[in-house]
Order: sequence, then structure tokens, then C-alpha cells
Amino acid sequence: MRLSQFLVILGVLALAGCDSGGGTSSGTSGGPGHLTTPLEGWWHGSWSRNTTLTDILVDTSDATTHLDPQDGVARLQITSASGSSQTISGSLLMSGFECFSDGTASGSWSGSNVGLTVTDSGTPAGAGTRVASITVTNAGTGYTQNTTTVTLSAPDSIGGVQATATATVAADDTISGFVITNSGSGYNLAPSVTIADSGGGQGAVGTAVLDEAVTAGQLSLSGYQSSSGQLIFSYSVTSGDCEAKRGTVTLTKSG
Repeated sequence: MRLSQFLVILGVLALAGCDSGGGTSSGTSGGPGHLTTPLEGWWHGSWSRNTTLTDILVDTSDATTHLDPQDGVARLQITSASGSSQTISGSLLMSGFECFSDGTASGSWSGSNVGLTVTDSGTPAGAGTRVASITVTNAGTGYTQNTTTVTLSAPDSIGGVQATATATVAADDTISGFVITNSGSGYNLAPSVTIADSGGGQGAVGTAVLDEAVTAGQLSLSGYQSSSGQLIFSYSVTSGDCEAKRGTVTLTKSG
């Protein structure tokens, strides 16, 4: 073999070796690689729940609701996708979903792989820390409507709002009920209820009840960007009351 031919072959092998391991797109679905489409912006597509026998049995005791899946539209807005820290933030809307319709999204990406946690943004603030009702434990005697006052104790959390209420006096001068005029906030324990009557009423006792704590619906999304640029996720419900506990979300960049 001539020296010139040998040098050419060495050059070709050297170029081939330098190219391996690089590239600008993922060569395998979900494998290591690089995103082919910038994550920031709007993504539109659809979601569907899994309908295997296992999913049907686990998701609900009423299996008939899963024989005809109620799939819907999904829309993801990624407002930030940092290249240095590989973090993601944004919001996800899933119409027709049992858990929630709109949630805040955060997560990370590595190669072509993307992981997100989405939390329902519609969960009432302070759920479980407000006064929901006051029951009449003892109706008492001798009360007059315009001279009776009700005072609830202050919340035990810093920054909480003290609840207020009024009493309803029946025709027989007993306390028949209470009307909450402000549910307050920041109560870890139900407040005490003080009933006073400058007209001489006595003996009435009321018991405050806090509203039921609500757990925000939360999804875990794990997936990848395909070589065609789509984001393909598998989702699972990690908290909240939701029938569609597992399924898929497929999104295409739209802006």
C-alpha cells in the first residue's frame, strides 16, 4: 500500500471517531441526546388515560366509567427552560381532566428527557383553616336578637384573619343557629365561640367547625422529546381526587 493511501485512510477514521457521541438531536426515543426544539413557548396536543384492565381496576371502583375514556385537549406553556441549570417552569391546561383544569408546572430536562410536576392552581387558599360552620350545642334561654353578640377566638397562625359570626334568636328566646359573616383564615384548631347577651340571655353554647382540608391535585409527567420534536409524556396522579390516574400526553410546539 502506498504511503499516500495509508494517510487518507487514517484521516477518514479520525473524522469518524470525532463525530461519534455528538449531534443536535436525540437518536433514540427517551435516550440521551439533545433537544431538537427549544422548550420555551406554547405546546398544544392531547391527553388520554390508560385503559388496561389494571388501570381500570386501580383507578375507580366504577369500571364502567373507564370503558369510554374521556380524553381531552392539553396545552403547555413553558415560560422558562434554563440551559445552565436545566430547570423548567410554566403551566399546563388539560381540558376534561378530573383532577384540575389548570396547574403550575416545574421540572427539569436532561438530554432529550423531560420531567415535570404539575400542581392544581385552583385549590382554595387556606383550605382546612377557615371556619365552615357553628353548631348549636346548647340553645340557652332568655336571649334577644338585637342584644346578643358572638365572638370567635383569634387564629393561631401568624397572619391569619379572625372569623366573625352572628347568632339567630328563635321566637322562644333560644339560640337557633349562627350566621358566619367572615370565615377567617389561619386556624389550625377550631376557634372557641363566646355568646354574650346584654339583655340577660344565658347558657347558650356554640361549637365551631373548620372547613375540610383540600389536597391539591398533582401530576407527575415523565417523557422525552422525539426526533420529530414532539414532547411525549406518561403521566400519573400523585395527589388529589382524580379518576384518570395514569395516561399519556402528546404535545407539538406551536409558538
